[in-house]
Amino acid sequence: MSKFRINWDLIKDILFGIFTLGVWFLLKPKPGQRKSVVREWVDAIIFAVIAATIIRTFFIEAYTIPTPSMEKSLLVGDFLFVSKVSYGARIPMTPLSFPFAHHTLPLVGGKSYLEWIKIGYHRLPGFGHVNRGDCVVFNWPAENLGRPVDKKENYIKRCIGLPGDSLQLIDREVFINGSQIPLPINAQTSYHVITDGQAFSEQSIEKLGIREVEVLSPTEFNFYLTRSAADKMKNFGNVKKIEPNMMTRNIFQDFIFPFNSKYGWNVDNFGPVWIPKKEVHWQLIQAILIPIEK
Repeated sequence: MSKFRINWDLIKDILFGIFTLGVWFLLKPKPGQRKSVVREWVDAIIFAVIAATIIRTFFIEAYTIPTPSMEKSLLVGDFLFVSKVSYGARIPMTPLSFPFAHHTLPLVGGKSYLEWIKIGYHRLPGFGHVNRGDCVVFNWPAENLGRPVDKKENYIKRCIGLPGDSLQLIDREVFINGSQIPLPINAQTSYHVITDGQAFSEQSIEKLGIREVEVLSPTEFNFYLTRSAADKMKNFGNVKKIEPNMMTRNIFQDFIFPFNSKYGWNVDNFGPVWIPKKEVHWQLIQAILIPIEK
């Protein structure tokens, strides 16, 4: 005898459709009734909010860059539009939310969404696939603040590994499937700089394109530099020593996933890790991971 199973997702979709249709009938003017000026403005605002929400959810969304992690490609404060149709728009997982707010209400604070209705992870077909080197926006998966997936912080990074690839970092050098991948010319890394106490001029800092400086002492600094900028800084008269801030292997950083000290992974030495591929069976993944765990 087959067991009857309720499709809750379908029921939620039906209820949401009924609610939307009810609102439309409620706002629809009666035959022969002329809208007041206030009613016309209200209808125009509602239509604009609904249209903008649909465009923002399924087609294109605007973002600003909050941090310098993509420096030399994207600068802090840069304004960009991100296509949702390129890889396929994601269906909202928490559809009851304040318009145009991500996870926090503007001005007053607090959650901008309700979790009365939750929809599973579903994505519409896209016009392409993520390729190596693409800049992509995604919700930070390691966030543990208890927010739903679609309300976690938005991050933008460059894709360097694809499904089925083996990824490894050795002394800041990237290896994909055992082959070294050349770093981009404008890639920046952290350098420790020791001076004779004489300050850097604003002109020299601007000339090297430096936007972030960490002052450790009157004679010690941390800079994020490209290799060419580091070579130029070596020739400054006040610079006595400059060297990379390199984390050696087996020095564990607790923000590196997986969060386990026995791996000894950090920002400069990481992996190797195998990037899961959809067609590969879970038993094969376990067979690969178990030796690493041991």
